[in-house]
Amino acid sequence: MIVGAFGERTPETLSQHQIPLKHLTDILSGANVHLIVVGDAGSLYVDGALTK
Repeated sequence: MIVGAFGERTPETLSQHQIPLKHLTDILSGANVHLIVVGDAGSLYVDGALTK
């Protein structure tokens, strides 16, 4: 199982999500595994203030 919790919030850094995802797809290419991407740790907030 592979778990990643990469999180960036600013518009200038959002594109950095592509870096670890590309790395994972590269190293898992051809392997008999499944990669499931469900979001990052920062997406667990349920309020606009990002406190809950």
